[in-house]
Amino acid sequence: MASKKKTESCADVERQAQPAEEEFGFEPTRISQADWDFMMEVLENPPKPNAALRALWAKYPND
Repeated sequence: MASKKKTESCADVERQAQPAEEEFGFEPTRISQADWDFMMEVLENPPKPNAALRALWAKYPND
């Protein structure tokens, strides 16, 4: 018999986040949907490395 997975409400998730806020002393960062979409787009399709990044990368050994 298949069991149904209980869906979590926003209140449930925020309640779970409480101990971390108290332990680490900061609240979760909240961003807009547009910022989230932009961040996901950049992670999925990162820009090509520029000259400064290539020069920095050349300074470190690539094992």
